Amino acid sequence: MPSQNTSHAEKIWISEILNGDYSSGDDKTPAQITCGKKTFSKVNLLGVVINKTVDGPQEEIQTIEIEDTTGKIPARTFDSKKAQIEVGDCIFLIGRPRMYNQQKYLIIDIAKKITQQEWIEVRQKELPLPEITKKEQIQEIQKEDEDIDTNIAKIISIIHANDTGMGADYDLVIKQSNTTNAENIINMLIKKGEIFNVSPTKIKVLE
Repeated sequence: MPSQNTSHAEKIWISEILNGDYSSGDDKTPAQITCGKKTFSKVNLLGVVINKTVDGPQEEIQTIEIEDTTGKIPARTFDSKKAQIEVGDCIFLIGRPRMYNQQKYLIIDIAKKITQQEWIEVRQKELPLPEITKKEQIQEIQKEDEDIDTNIAKIISIIHANDTGMGADYDLVIKQSNTTNAENIINMLIKKGEIFNVSPTKIKVLE
């Protein structure tokens, strides 16, 4: 984990940022988001970079889109200190919430590539998923398929069978499952912390 002092940054899921109430702040108070009992002006995220763009006359504006198991959000830097990360990287990010045209995003303070996947597993264990996220996903799947337990076991077995060490291919797991709601089941298992994204195209069972 990066060594900087980040104790003031709230460890958070992206869905808590997206679902929270935004306050723009003033000269004395920074912009904040309130979600349930949490109020925060700086966040600590772990996730996967799924998109990256560079803009501005001197390419000084870099925007990445980061995704965790609960959602995705843009994160930007507006100076020459570009984050040395690429699409597909798992990253550690410290940022400050902002809003423009009704869309929330983050100003990047720190963004570093994670080379040890164990940190994602640690985060999933130490930070409980928002209850509303888990309940909504479970209810959606149960409506679609009464044999949910059978299909969950089937998908986990397929992931194991196709995992050569770096995870199983997401599309291949869906294809081999031959289950209409395979994507929903995979998303639910990710949100429950039973499997996780190794990259945007690879998933792995948390042992």
